[in-house]
Amino acid sequence: MNPRIIVGAAASVLIAILVVFWLFASDVEGGFFAPSTQEVLPLEIELFDFSVLEITEKQATLEIKFKVSNPNFKSVMLQHIKYSVYHDDVRITAGELGSSPEGFLSSPNYFIILTCF
Repeated sequence: MNPRIIVGAAASVLIAILVVFWLFASDVEGGFFAPSTQEVLPLEIELFDFSVLEITEKQATLEIKFKVSNPNFKSVMLQHIKYSVYHDDVRITAGELGSSPEGFLSSPNYFIILTCF
């Protein structure tokens, strides 16, 4: 038997299986190819604790803790938090946690925020 016929038949069967899978999976609600219609809610971020650790003549060391809650159904990645500290409407300092993605070679620096159910 000609090997081209066997390869052609196998390729035809594979294409037929993929087409059937594509058609039936997209018809089922929540199927593999169905777009997600669930609304994504924003993370809830609040100041958890603020402590003054050390005070000198030129500087003060502060400890700032945040509480981050995820109201969504699935987990999300938190890559970056920027914050500013004010006293009497004057900005004392600004800081950030995490880092913005810059390229392929940088290592990931993010936090996984699980659901809070």
